[in-house]
Amino acid sequence: MVAGGRKATREVGGISSQQLRYMDILLVSPWKVGLGRDIGYPFDALKHVQVANPANFLAQEILIQGERDPKDRAKEILYVHDTIEAISGNLEEMREIFANQIRSHLHPKRVRELTSAADVLFGSVNDMIRESVLMAKGRKISGEVMIERCRAGLKEIFVQT
Repeated sequence: MVAGGRKATREVGGISSQQLRYMDILLVSPWKVGLGRDIGYPFDALKHVQVANPANFLAQEILIQGERDPKDRAKEILYVHDTIEAISGNLEEMREIFANQIRSHLHPKRVRELTSAADVLFGSVNDMIRESVLMAKGRKISGEVMIERCRAGLKEIFVQT
């Protein structure tokens, strides 16, 4: 099971950081990416890195939403929107990753949070959505379009069974 735990604040060298819950979900089924000179990275030899796949990223963003400082929630909602927009052509693949690789690592309560997130977070245009739209500078997007995209994407990925 992916641990939840409590948030802890640490101070090292005068810098304060807050440990977020559900960070370990990002380590479930990471994607392996090769970075090298041929694709614009300044490495002579190919470097392999692991990155969280989009389904894991969305799950983590949703699960921590209630713990975020209210001033940061709109930014996180915009991240969810932008991620769904970027992967819109691969929602079926993300659904399979969630169903076959992520779901079994989560407590049933967390799975319910994910499967209900489309309705809970994107049920209607509210102040948080309006603030997210304002943060999307230079883009013509309305609150209605944002919630429609997010609802559709999340319902496609985090399917109830």
